[in-house]
Amino acid sequence: MKRYYFDGCDHDKKYATLWNGFLEYNSNIIVLTQDKEKNTNKILDDLVSDICNINFYIYLLDSKIYISLCQDEKYYYYQFEKDIKKVISEIENKFKVKIYYGEFNATEIKHQGNQYKYIITKDEEDKIILKKKILNWDYYESKKIKIKKIDNIFKNIEDLKII
Repeated sequence: MKRYYFDGCDHDKKYATLWNGFLEYNSNIIVLTQDKEKNTNKILDDLVSDICNINFYIYLLDSKIYISLCQDEKYYYYQFEKDIKKVISEIENKFKVKIYYGEFNATEIKHQGNQYKYIITKDEEDKIILKKKILNWDYYESKKIKIKKIDNIFKNIEDLKII
């Protein structure tokens, strides 16, 4: 019998990730409607949750679709990379809009977790381009310390006077 929910889990792989971002589209065609049969936000929620197999918080404002996820859910960067292009295509087909830009941030909630930043654009052929940047603060800090030590060594060498 399992005593705790994490018994038998690989702790390096089981952690929450906070997500937030937006997709920007070309017009104000997508609007929130309160009609129960045609609630745009509900249709959008259903579309994204069917593709990603997870419920995101979705909000529409000023030609942007804001999407976020709290830490209670497990949704990893490789799932996002697999799903986002399909989500964009389906939104464009369903609502007859063109998504031309997006930004997403993800923060892993674990010790020495990574932070991811995704930039979504399109090329001339209307193909979706997904660029990813990764930041790990511990790695960044250790690299910064090494550079500082090297700079100090060079400074000390310059300060030496040869007689």
